[in-house]
Amino acid sequence: MNKLERAIIDGVKTAQKDYCEMTGGYWWLSHGPESFLQHLIAIKINKQEGFYVYPEAWPKKIMKERDYHSRGRPPRNLDQRFDLVVWNKSSDNLRAILEIKRAWSISDLRDDREKIGTYIRQNKFVKTGYLVAYTEAKRSETLLNRLISWANRLNCDLVESHIGPSEGEWVWAVGLFKLL
Repeated sequence: MNKLERAIIDGVKTAQKDYCEMTGGYWWLSHGPESFLQHLIAIKINKQEGFYVYPEAWPKKIMKERDYHSRGRPPRNLDQRFDLVVWNKSSDNLRAILEIKRAWSISDLRDDREKIGTYIRQNKFVKTGYLVAYTEAKRSETLLNRLISWANRLNCDLVESHIGPSEGEWVWAVGLFKLL
């Protein structure tokens, strides 16, 4: 796992811990908004040397910053936004695009996977894309099987997963998927 991937997972773990503390230990991150997780991941990435991170980044703005329009026809699908965009400080290239999703089924992830994949195919200056999926179930085994199945069906690499401790009858988990 590289330092960006480690920062993403550390951000998820921090978000989970902080959300539980904020709610008196009654609620897990799966009850909170994606934006809470998004910003804590961004903070962890920002602390890594070598990266800039932008929440809610729009491709139109990315193209403008890269002065792409003066070099050719702009790609399609510029009206979408990405949850997080990570730039390398040392170059004009994007290190990664991240989409974060509270997911109960693979259908929750397919559109985001396609959105990132299409953008990367159209723009060779983007190194990679990630999906961060957080979910819950009644059994740890269910969660692990779910994450592995999603990785296979989405044509992604399951870079890392973390399954939280069982609290009562539910268990939470997160999967970090890297687009292949």
